[in-house]
Amino acid sequence: MVAAMDLARLERRDLVEFLGGLTTQQWEQPSLCTGWRVRDVVGHIIGYDELTGAQTVREFLRGGLFPPRINAAVRARTGSLWAGGSPADGDGRAALCAR
Repeated sequence: MVAAMDLARLERRDLVEFLGGLTTQQWEQPSLCTGWRVRDVVGHIIGYDELTGAQTVREFLRGGLFPPRINAAVRARTGSLWAGGSPADGDGRAALCAR
């Protein structure tokens, strides 16, 4: 049986491969989430990876347990990720893999 974390790592590798093929223009496109670009969604996906459990709780409390505010804080924290580029540019792909 495959461990959950092994599956998560495989999924992340697939995501990195997919995102690495996006052009800068595709990276900046609006997503299906109103008001969010593709890179904003990716920032949201990985935005909690480096946080400990206590830090995650702190983020939720700072956001008043209100998902739009919590998401806005994560977007602000991860917003500079690949600004003006894509994960395929420079060290962006390595940064995503490291998370």
